[in-house]
This record gives sequence, C-alpha cells and structure tokens, in this order.
Amino acid sequence: MQGRPSVPEAEQFYRGKGTEAMNKNQDGSPSTERQHPCEVYSNLFSLGWTGRDVRIAFSQLIVASDGPAATDGKLGGWSNQRTKLLAEERAAVTTSWSDLKILVGMLTEAVQGFEAANGEIKQPVCPGAEPGPQSSRQDFTN
Repeated sequence: MQGRPSVPEAEQFYRGKGTEAMNKNQDGSPSTERQHPCEVYSNLFSLGWTGRDVRIAFSQLIVASDGPAATDGKLGGWSNQRTKLLAEERAAVTTSWSDLKILVGMLTEAVQGFEAANGEIKQPVCPGAEPGPQSSRQDFTN
C-alpha cells in the first residue's frame, strides 16, 4: 500500500537565504541547521508593484563625502566638507496584495496602540533642511 510521502521537518525544509549552496555543510552535505532571518535598519522605503504583487525596498540613507577627504582623512565626517546622501538598499520584500493588506492592518494597529500610550508621532525636523513630501508613490507597471 502506498501512503503519502513523509514530510520533512521544518528545519530541513527551510531555505533561509534562498540558495542551495548556502544550505550545505562544508563537506557539501545538506544542512539541517535553520537559517535565521537577517535584521536590517531602514530609514527610507520605496514601493514597486505589478497587478499581482508589491515589492517594498528598505534602504538606509548614508552621509558620504562629496569632495576630498576631511582634514583628518575620514570620509563623511561632520565638518565643513561637502557631503551627499546616498540611499543604500538593505533588503526587499515582495508579497501579494492580499498579504500586504493584512500587513497594513497590523502596522496601523501597532501605530494606533503606540500613539494611544505615547501621544501622536510627529515627523522630526532637521535644522536647515527643506521640508519634503511625507511619501511618494512609484508605479513600475510600465
């Protein structure tokens, strides 16, 4: 009698970083060790989407030198040197529209709870900076 094939345990099934090579031991045998998700910091977000799914890119703004190194030889130091902001993409998540709607509800609930306990969250103002838009939408369906 043929039964259903056995289902591998979650640790053997999990792909973590998404490639076969990263889920092998040094001797080439399959690894059963679970890969932990990476953690990243992000202070800049962008969206791209199709009719089927949404991609959220998480980036970090980095201050970099826009000219010669500062007098102490360090790039991006806080001095009179010219600097520029660079956006370095740290991670991206692609999900379905229906799952995104669930995430929006979870985030809305979290923010409402935080504000109920701590007061309204206000966007910080950086001295000397020009006020910008709160968000901008990008449609990459073309």
